[in-house]
Amino acid sequence: MKNKNIIILLFAIIYLFNFISCDIKLFYSETQLGDWSEDYWYDYNTLKKTTAPTINDDTYLTLVDQQYVTNYHQKAIAANIYVGGFNLTTIFNSYFGIQTKLFQVNDQVTPQEAIFNISGNPLENPDYRIDVESLVCAAGCTLRSLGQHFYAPNASVSIYGGVGWVIQDTIASGFYLDYTLSQLLMSNATMLVENVFIDYFSQWDVITQSTVVINNTLNKLIVQGGSLLNFKDSKISIYNSMLLTGGQTKLTFENCNVDFGLVKLIPISKWVDNQLVFSNSVFDCKHQIIVSGTLKTSLVLIKENSSVIFNDEIEFDGDSLLGLYNSKLTTSKSLLFDETSGGVISNSEINIMSQFATLGNSMIHIENSTFLISIPEIPSNLNRFFYVRDNSLLEFTMGSVGILDAHLLTSDNSALEISDSTMTIAQESVFYNNSRVSMSNSTMSIDQVLNMMDSSLFEVVNSVVKVTNYTSFSGKSSYVVANSEFYVQGQYYDFTQNLNGSNVFNNSLLSVTGSFINTGNLFIFYSNVTVGGEFRNYGILVTSTTDYVIDGTFTNNEGANVLINFGSMKIVEGEMVLENNSNMTTYNTSITIMKGSLKLESGSSLSLLNTQLFNSFGEVTTLGDIIINEGGSLRNDAHFILQSNVLPVNNTGSESFINSGTIEILGGESGIQVLVPFINNGGNVKISNETSIKTYNQDGGVLVLDGALIHSDETVNLSNGSLKGVGTINSSLSVSDGIVGDKSIVGTLNVNGELNSENGQFIFTIDSLTNSTLINIGKNATINNSTLIIRINQNFLDNILNSTSSPSSTNSTNSTQVFNQTLINYENLSGSGFGDIKFGTYDPESGQEKELPSCYSKSSSNSGKNFGLLIRNDGCSGGGNVGDGNNGNGNGNGNGGSNSSLSTGAIVGIVVGIAGGAAIIGAIIYFRNRLPTTQTLKYKVKQITKAQESQNELKPQ
Repeated sequence: MKNKNIIILLFAIIYLFNFISCDIKLFYSETQLGDWSEDYWYDYNTLKKTTAPTINDDTYLTLVDQQYVTNYHQKAIAANIYVGGFNLTTIFNSYFGIQTKLFQVNDQVTPQEAIFNISGNPLENPDYRIDVESLVCAAGCTLRSLGQHFYAPNASVSIYGGVGWVIQDTIASGFYLDYTLSQLLMSNATMLVENVFIDYFSQWDVITQSTVVINNTLNKLIVQGGSLLNFKDSKISIYNSMLLTGGQTKLTFENCNVDFGLVKLIPISKWVDNQLVFSNSVFDCKHQIIVSGTLKTSLVLIKENSSVIFNDEIEFDGDSLLGLYNSKLTTSKSLLFDETSGGVISNSEINIMSQFATLGNSMIHIENSTFLISIPEIPSNLNRFFYVRDNSLLEFTMGSVGILDAHLLTSDNSALEISDSTMTIAQESVFYNNSRVSMSNSTMSIDQVLNMMDSSLFEVVNSVVKVTNYTSFSGKSSYVVANSEFYVQGQYYDFTQNLNGSNVFNNSLLSVTGSFINTGNLFIFYSNVTVGGEFRNYGILVTSTTDYVIDGTFTNNEGANVLINFGSMKIVEGEMVLENNSNMTTYNTSITIMKGSLKLESGSSLSLLNTQLFNSFGEVTTLGDIIINEGGSLRNDAHFILQSNVLPVNNTGSESFINSGTIEILGGESGIQVLVPFINNGGNVKISNETSIKTYNQDGGVLVLDGALIHSDETVNLSNGSLKGVGTINSSLSVSDGIVGDKSIVGTLNVNGELNSENGQFIFTIDSLTNSTLINIGKNATINNSTLIIRINQNFLDNILNSTSSPSSTNSTNSTQVFNQTLINYENLSGSGFGDIKFGTYDPESGQEKELPSCYSKSSSNSGKNFGLLIRNDGCSGGGNVGDGNNGNGNGNGNGGSNSSLSTGAIVGIVVGIAGGAAIIGAIIYFRNRLPTTQTLKYKVKQITKAQESQNELKPQ
């Protein structure tokens, strides 16, 4: 209302000024119909008829109600032309052009109307031009363009309220406002454009609170040549196409509702070198749009809660830019950025129902926004792609969310950067040709495949990556994962071939449910690694302060190298395999085999440097050497098959091999060297063939010699355990509260050194004349408080003693038969000897053992180096005499008893000692000639040391 009063006051001032300074001519026709060129003009002062107005005259077409004025024959020329007023309705219909400074349709209660029905081509004949400096349509009035042309190159058009401007049936290039001086102002008005082609060459055009309809068949809205057209609080319908061109052209929709492209006679609308602005507006576009910049930057700016819908493709190319702020953009088809175009999306939402591509040095920056590619009814595997190619950059920052139900393809020196954001990709993500992915404080979920190729780079910092299918790195691609979590629900393949580069996990978590295959250079520092399937290394694997959990198989392939520093490895239920000629070196690490297995194939090596290898419930099989330095150790609580060497690095003796489970040492033709201290804590150790061992100490448990030859620099110590089997100990043997011998194994034990026994037990079994237990001691035997257990085959005893004739009297000795069997040989015997000697029989079939019946008495003699044991029948089955055996004096104390298999008077003599050790079976090979010296040892581990040094070069500094 305030604006309306100002306008009326302005009109009054114009009237007053014109009355004072100009000639005024009035148009009057008694029939209410007349033409400008005819004799209808009156002088305002005299009210007499006068000539037609000139360029110096003001004219008023307002003297009679319902007056209809035309200019069929000539151009209307006047200083100023006023249509309507004084509550009189006036219609002016112009068929020719107009030449005036001011053409004004007055603001009155009754409607006024100016009709431009130009009948000629103004570009060919200037008489058809609208040469108006200012064209004003006040409230309640109408400007109507009905002719084929409206050419007003210098007009400033102002429309206030009412019907406003109706443009109909204007042909192509017919509606023209020149950009140099033209201005279009619409306020609270309606602009109806029908069947026209509109060219806006105007400057600072403002249309507010209005309705603009551009429809029918030839409709186009063209804003060009530097025009500035502003729609405010309006509703605009454009039925065909909208073209924006010109270096300074700007079209703004503010608080508007725009419906564009209801008719597609021209399918593509081009916006070139222009600015299109939507502010708190709704724009529904059904045309394909191409936005490009050639000389100037083209801008599509969508801001302040606007909602823009592109139902067809939209393409930004050249020097063009999309700005989306606090608004929503929806595309039913593809959105394309190409040729150095760009976009900034802030606090907004983009919903793309087809493909997206940023190509050709384009850059898209997305901050605190949602980027969605999805069509619920169309699967994403049907030709829906998300491209970042040709030196382009796509950034997600500041809490953005990307949900891509599409295939992601990044290539050709392009980059995807994600910072403080979340991205979900429903299909595979492929990066190739020097592309780059950078993540920081973000989360990426890929529901299919992650594939990096061709020198591409994957950088992840303080982020989470989740891949549902497999992950593959190949060619010269590389990756760096720091302070992050990487989950792969499938396989992880590192097929990279970077001779000078490397792939890094640092302070991160890597969890792979399937297999992990590495052929490149992989460094893992301060990380946790969990692999559910096979972990296979073909290349170089260097880890530091890293924890591995292997549920499947860890394989170090032939010729590959693994270096682990300050970490741990747990083989839960799978296996770790070091294939032929592969190497694994560990520093300050722990390796635990839970329920899985560790296998070292021939030619491989495992270096435990300050490392503990613990076989908890698994199985270890070695054909390759194990190297241990000071502080390193082997511990077995389960099953260990050793078929290779265990060698020290510095030979300090502080290394250890501890067994509480079962160990089988199976040497080959050249034997096995266990040159570290071996401790058997209650476990079972079985040694076959030739074995060199630094020290052997047993506390509980069992040592079984299966025809073994053991070499050692130190005494083999047996405490609270047992020694069984047959073989040779090329050293001394110390038995403390232990047991030597076995009830189930009969054979010869050679101890080429000394025997020291304290509270020991010795089990001897006599099975036949040719098969009995024998212990050969190469040097002195010191026996204190020990026990001698002698077991005789019952059948063998019966056959020997019952083969004699029964004596004629109890004192007769002519039927006595002595059976001599050597059990222990030594050079010298010292100590208190056997404090207890137990004699019994056993049934070879049932295994049942029995004590000697009480009707037999036992006596022993110990004189010099001889030890005698006599058994006498004291009346069993008729009684008998005491005999003397083995050059000793029998001091038997007879006891009456029951029947026995011994005949009356029969004597069994057992030789326990033979001076000089003449009966030792086999040649004595002294262990000092058998064990390698320190110099020899260093030579033997030379090749292993070289392999270790090559791995040391990979150790992190």
